[in-house]
Amino acid sequence: MSAASICRCVVHHHSIGEQTPELDPFDLMIEDAERPDDTRLATWRLSRWPIERLQAATRLANHRAAWLDREGLVSGNRGVARRVFAGQCEVLQCDNSRWRVRLEPTGEVLVLTNESDTGEAVETRWRIATIRE
Repeated sequence: MSAASICRCVVHHHSIGEQTPELDPFDLMIEDAERPDDTRLATWRLSRWPIERLQAATRLANHRAAWLDREGLVSGNRGVARRVFAGQCEVLQCDNSRWRVRLEPTGEVLVLTNESDTGEAVETRWRIATIRE
């Protein structure tokens, strides 16, 4: 994805079990419209949304574009996804080590930093924080 591109983004609250809803994660998905296939949502697993302070994140495999507009049951009996944020964002930087994304219309900038030393992008430890520019 090229920097300074406008795209769609979404956050889903992924309810996995009824016993511990406070532990259910959030999935942040950012569209990469330049990808030629349907799995064009760069995805991170978060413990909280909105981002109020620095927190850990896990980079997941890209998700299908359908999740930009979809909510509901996740296949394979893996719970329910409920959209808690949807909008546009401006991707200011994106590579395997760092993403900077400005959310519209709030102007908040999410900074995702890869903390893994493997150079890989998927299933790695990241940190996410919000800054105001």
